[in-house]
Amino acid sequence: MNGLKTLSMSFKTVAAVGITAHLLTGTASAQGNPAILAAIHTVEDGVIGLQNSMNTLQTSVDSLVAAGQSNARFTPTVNISSSSDMNCQLVNISSATRTVRLQTISGGNGSIVSDTLIPLAAGHSIANNSTSVSFGFTFYCKFMVVDGSRTDVRASIVVFNNTAPGGVRFSLPAE
Repeated sequence: MNGLKTLSMSFKTVAAVGITAHLLTGTASAQGNPAILAAIHTVEDGVIGLQNSMNTLQTSVDSLVAAGQSNARFTPTVNISSSSDMNCQLVNISSATRTVRLQTISGGNGSIVSDTLIPLAAGHSIANNSTSVSFGFTFYCKFMVVDGSRTDVRASIVVFNNTAPGGVRFSLPAE
């Protein structure tokens, strides 16, 4: 977005030059140069049109990040088999305590299966044990940093065996 703002400033500079030229058009007209006056008006109209386009583009770019989503991370969906269970795990990698929300969400209907909201000290981790997941269905995790940024945490969904010998089957990172 900095590139767009720099470009926007460039157009404003060009617009200022165009306005200055517009103020000088009285001199051009008085000296009998209507062609120069017409050319200056054409440039001025073009600069104004470009600035309007840039303002519209900047507004569109600014609205691409939905409110509240910039603090969220999501995992891919996983399918839970009869011998598996899963949980959502998060670690606070920032240097301060962060209030975090871990949610297990049904991939089938979007319902929240489990929801944990907790202050998490720097360097600490948490997992919400999703024992209420149904076998044969898909689930994913949503992680929100309530008072910080998504870059303050790392998170994953972990699927593990719930029968002997146990152990992690796989882990997928949140993005």
